Amino acid sequence: MRCFIVAGSVTLAAGLMACGGGSECGPGTHDEDGVCVVDEESDADTDSDADSDSDSDSDADADTDSDADADADTDTDTDTAGYIALGSGGWHGCALPSTGIAECWGRDDLGQVSDAPTTALTTVAGGEYHNCGLGSDGAITCWGDDTNQQVSAAPTGSYTALDGGFGHTCALDEAGAFKCWGWNDDGQVSNAPPGGGFSVVSAGYDHGCALDSWGAVVCWGADGEGQVSNAPTGGVYTDLSAGYRHGCAIDSTGAIVCWGIDAYGQVTKVPEGSNFETVSAGDYHDCALDSGGAITCWGSDVHGQVTGTPEGSGFKVLSAGTDHACAIDSYGGVECWGSDLYEQVSEAP
Repeated sequence: MRCFIVAGSVTLAAGLMACGGGSECGPGTHDEDGVCVVDEESDADTDSDADSDSDSDSDADADTDSDADADADTDTDTDTAGYIALGSGGWHGCALPSTGIAECWGRDDLGQVSDAPTTALTTVAGGEYHNCGLGSDGAITCWGDDTNQQVSAAPTGSYTALDGGFGHTCALDEAGAFKCWGWNDDGQVSNAPPGGGFSVVSAGYDHGCALDSWGAVVCWGADGEGQVSNAPTGGVYTDLSAGYRHGCAIDSTGAIVCWGIDAYGQVTKVPEGSNFETVSAGDYHDCALDSGGAITCWGSDVHGQVTGTPEGSGFKVLSAGTDHACAIDSYGGVECWGSDLYEQVSEAP
């Protein structure tokens, strides 16, 4: 669904659906046309003022200036280092600065923002209402919605990649073998392929997909829209992403192929060209990065998730959420576009 991935990694995320990664609505939250329906929320901010008397003006000014300088230095350091990983969830997002401490924003009804860990991570993946990340030792940390034990059932051990779906997550261990946990109504957990050697994994709404050691696409789980049975056969692929009941992959020539539900052209309106390197599938829209770091998006544009795509090149990381997307630019800054219902765009760091 939505992915999350460190620049230079073999996957992109969550998605990978991420990527990635949580880019789907829950059961009963689509209208008759299949579009996600949610309620708006609002937040309030508070301000405070401080005064000092004339006898201490000089000292107070000096202290204030000193504090301001320290803050400016801190901001400069963060901006210079930039963000290194990113994961878009349902209506929220998380990014990792160089410190590895997750910064999350957007919808927070289940702790998917406020419960972010204070330990350093190297990778982060956004699910619909939860997130998971990897530490430098490969250990998995998850937070947010635990309705289907997508947080509490996270496995122990060392892993190299992971991605969050609607209510489940899948990870690859050091041998390239699967471990999936969480929501399993359609076999998206229990039917993960056995064996090892898998290099890329992506969790969709109710299915999952991966690349095996030969670069072939393997999918499992629900197949109501052909998101499993219509996956491409033959050929060699270098990246893939599972979204809401569809998936997309990039073949060895850099061309994109998609399959599954096509309500908004997320399958048939795939961009032409053979210079794409990474892809991230959302609910009804998808985005890809080409070799120059330029972003192309297609599919549903109800919330500007296509026409609002940032121009230019040099983007390094890309992650599509339910009806928004985010990317890390050449300076390490985070740019988001699309729906801002829960400030998943305007509150990005």
